Amino acid sequence: MKLEILVVADAILRAEALSSLLATCPDFTVTARSFEAQRPSGTREPEPSVIVCDTTDALMSAPEKIKRLVREKPDRQIIAVTAVGDDLTIECFASGAAGVVRWDSTDGELFASVREVAAGHLYVSRAVLRGLIGSTSQPSVREINSSYCFEGLTAREISIVSLLLLGMTNQEIAGKLFLAEQTVKSHFGRIMAKWGVRDRVQVVLKAMHANPHNLTQPEDLQ
Repeated sequence: MKLEILVVADAILRAEALSSLLATCPDFTVTARSFEAQRPSGTREPEPSVIVCDTTDALMSAPEKIKRLVREKPDRQIIAVTAVGDDLTIECFASGAAGVVRWDSTDGELFASVREVAAGHLYVSRAVLRGLIGSTSQPSVREINSSYCFEGLTAREISIVSLLLLGMTNQEIAGKLFLAEQTVKSHFGRIMAKWGVRDRVQVVLKAMHANPHNLTQPEDLQ
């Protein structure tokens, strides 16, 4: 069965451009509209599984757009498409987005974001994640441990997730904790099972979502 997708933007041309790209995937049925479009009386807008929102226009901030869509369609999953250089990832998630990708993402990454979000998972593109980690001033593990909630994790697992939040690879984490790399991978497997997530990106997002204070006050990590 095809996924129903609604693309919204301030300008209908931008919505149509993004819609045309998504429509190249045979698994998707895509509708585009502007934020302020008025539907003719008596017509119904398709009920999408996923809403893809262009947040790059200047008429409304990204968090405002996400919150508005959440109010209009509270049971739909929303993906925010951000501009290169935007530092609004945390705000988008805090406002109700389930995924964040950039305009310069590959077609495959955009398609993957829709599928993951439709399946009920959180999604952030690798470029967005790299920017998010790089935008912080590299807080210490102690600062991360005091700021984030690591529900259900052992002390060792907390250390591993803390180092992941610093942007470390499995190999770097293994070296830091004097563990074999395979041991780190095994720990990540248990962490993912406990938190019900599928990969390292979603572990990062889960840690961010675990503490609403960090989502609403991102400056704490700067």
